[in-house]
Amino acid sequence: VLDTPTVTVSGKVFTVAMTSHAAKDAVCTKDMVPGDVVVDVPVAGLSAGKYTVKAGKSSKTFILAADNQIQYSGDK
Repeated sequence: VLDTPTVTVSGKVFTVAMTSHAAKDAVCTKDMVPGDVVVDVPVAGLSAGKYTVKAGKSSKTFILAADNQIQYSGDK
């Protein structure tokens, strides 16, 4: 069973950590089963630029073309 992923941010690098655990009475094999997990990274308030997301031995970059600032209207 996969636990909820955690995301930490340091500068322009997001690091995703995932842990797993076996159910108490589960009978498991040690076979790896490939799969995909979607993880949201907190981009609100980031400046435009190139960012890296690391997860295990993999990493990908993305570019924010414009500042991602939250704009409030009204009394906020």
